[in-house]
This record gives sequence, C-alpha cells and structure tokens, in this order.
Amino acid sequence: MRRIIFLWAVFQLMLSCDPKIEHEVTAITGKKNGFLIGNEGNFQWGNASLSLYDKLEKKVYKDIYKSSNNKDLGDVLQSVTYFNNAYYLVVNHSGKLEAIDSDNFKTKFTITGMRSPRYFTAINKEKAYVSDMLVNGIYCINLTEKKIEKIIPLPGWNEQLLIVGNTLFVCNKNSNKLFLIDTQTNTVTDSIQVAKGANSICLDANQKIWLACGGSLTNYAGYLFQIDPRTKHIIKQFEFKLNEAPTAIQFESSNNCLYYLNGSLFQLADTATILPSVPIVKKMNANFYGFNIIDQQLLLADVKDFVQSSTISIYDLNGNLIETFTGGINAASFCKLAN
Repeated sequence: MRRIIFLWAVFQLMLSCDPKIEHEVTAITGKKNGFLIGNEGNFQWGNASLSLYDKLEKKVYKDIYKSSNNKDLGDVLQSVTYFNNAYYLVVNHSGKLEAIDSDNFKTKFTITGMRSPRYFTAINKEKAYVSDMLVNGIYCINLTEKKIEKIIPLPGWNEQLLIVGNTLFVCNKNSNKLFLIDTQTNTVTDSIQVAKGANSICLDANQKIWLACGGSLTNYAGYLFQIDPRTKHIIKQFEFKLNEAPTAIQFESSNNCLYYLNGSLFQLADTATILPSVPIVKKMNANFYGFNIIDQQLLLADVKDFVQSSTISIYDLNGNLIETFTGGINAASFCKLAN
C-alpha cells in the first residue's frame, strides 16, 4: 500500500486478457522461469495474493500462496523480496513477515507483531531489517530465531531500505532526510539532507545511490538525487515541477540508465544533466503503480481503479511493448524467480 486507497462503489469488473496467455489456479509443479507478482489487494478486504508468470510457458499462475498453503495470504501484500532460498512477503495491514520456500512456495515461518510493515532487506543469513510506516522505527529481525530482536527508533513513516557495506540507508517520507543506520551497532548514526518524502532507493552500476523524493502536490517539489554512499555527498539532483514527482525508481546497468515513474515511465541516462521531457512509456489512460526491471525488461502494472484486476505489461528497455496480460488486484511488486 504505497498510497492511501480510497474505496468507492465497485464498478462492473471488465477483465481484459491477452488470449495467448493461459491462466492457472492450481499449485505449482516443477521449476519455473519468470517472476512473481505481489498483488496488494484492497485495504481491509483481506484479498492480497501472489501470482507467478512463467515466460517460457506464457502462463500466469494465480494466487499461488493460497494454492500452496491452503489459506489466504492476508491484508495488503506490500512487497516481495528473495533471499537465501526464500521469498519474504511483507503483509502490511496484517502486520507480518511471511517467509515462503522458493521451491514450493510453502510457508517456512511467519513473524507477527508488526504494526504496519513495508519493506524487507537482509544483511546475512542471521539478520534482516523491515521498515514500518507507523511504529516510528525499523525492526531488526533475527532470522535464526525467527523473531523481532529490537526496534531501532526512527520517527515517522519509513519506506524502502538499501544496504551498502555496513550501512543501512532508510527512506523516510515524513522528513527531508535519508537516514543511516550502522548495521553492526543497530543505531542511527547520521543523515543526509535531501528533500521531502523519500520513497524509493537503488544502486547504480558505479555503486552510487539513487534516491526518489515525492515531495507534495502543493508545498514541496519532488526530486531525484544521486549520492555517494562513502562520502555522503550529493553528486546530482533533479527538481520536478510542483505537481509532479518520482514514485518509483530502478537502475539498469546494461545501458547505465535510471528509470522512474512520474505518471508515465521515463528513462534518465547516467550522464544526463536535465530531466527528460518525453517518456518512453506514456501512461495514456493507465494508472501505473507497480514497476520493476527484471532480465533487462521493464515490468509495469496498471491498477486501473484499484478494484479491477491489474494489467501487467512487459516492455524492452526502449519502451517497446512485448506483451500484456492480466494480474491480480493492485499489482504493486515484482520479484525475479530464483533459479
């Protein structure tokens, strides 16, 4: 749930589906090649789901968590992350972290007691972190004992996380700072002044940080920053118009470009000095929400009115459409399948 979703009267569902794509609801058997789709579902509806798209079979396997575990996943699947033979599902309104086996998608363990978790990242097989929008802190997770070990105090809505060396960089939407946590001491040690509303973060090919700040529609401009994690200095910054802002970013090393969502999808070369004026994928009537780059392909989810099933589109790195198929409700995250 990366924005507040207002529920309104349900429109008649109109599911558009590419006839070339098959849909399967049965349990997964055998190795697959493709990616997982994390479908948020609707806030308080308990209809979050996990889908799988197999690129070779051209099949969408729907609700694979339920088919593998004989139970519903929960309320609002915020993010999906692969680490050490497991996919970690952060289920926001259910307040839990669910680890499922990467081979059969069955639950390995569940950690509950979180208030409103958002994103997961692991430092090693024993230790991980989860951000939260309401708890005023970062959860330090003991993966060996499968429990919350402590909460590192950090006021406000904390979002995406990035580990570089022994430092955890934390996006904070309520401030104009990017916070740094020492992963050896689990303490906040520093911050970098950026802009209001940091929401997403990634590394580029030269191990520099890219940060997206959403600002606000009326009071604060959105920004993109390139930051040196070693010196903590800002290398580049790009300011958006007051009614525009980046909502998601990904870096593609093969062409040294940053891709970001600002309604439409834009491509920013690492050498650029100004923001591009023309998108590579125009939103037209789409409501782009989930975005990732997997195997040098752009994955975009159009969530329509937040009630209908999403439309998933795959593009090449230049924005040329490859194929389109139907996903779940509010497709928000994509995760490459482990080999």
